[in-house]
Amino acid sequence: MGRYHLFYVGSGAKPVEDIARVREMPGVEIVNDSLPRSVVVDVFGDIAEERLKRLPSWTLRQSHPVSLGTKIFESSMNRAVPALRLLVKK
Repeated sequence: MGRYHLFYVGSGAKPVEDIARVREMPGVEIVNDSLPRSVVVDVFGDIAEERLKRLPSWTLRQSHPVSLGTKIFESSMNRAVPALRLLVKK
C-alpha cells in the first residue's frame, strides 16, 4: 500500500465525475477529498497505481509524512507538579 496525492492540473474545480470514478476503482481508497484541487488516496497494488497515472488532467505524487517540528515544553516544574495552574491574587 502507498499513500498518494492526486492533483488536478486542469482548469477550474476538480471534476466530481473523476472523483466518483476514482472512488470506484479497485485497489484505491480515498482518504481525503475535501482539498480544493487534490485528493489523498491509499493505493493497493501496481495496477491501481497505473490506472490513477492514466487519468487525464491529473498528476499522481507519492505522499510523504511531514514533521511539524513542534515539541512539548518539558521542565522540572511540569514533572514535579503535573496539574500546575497559574493562580492570580486579587
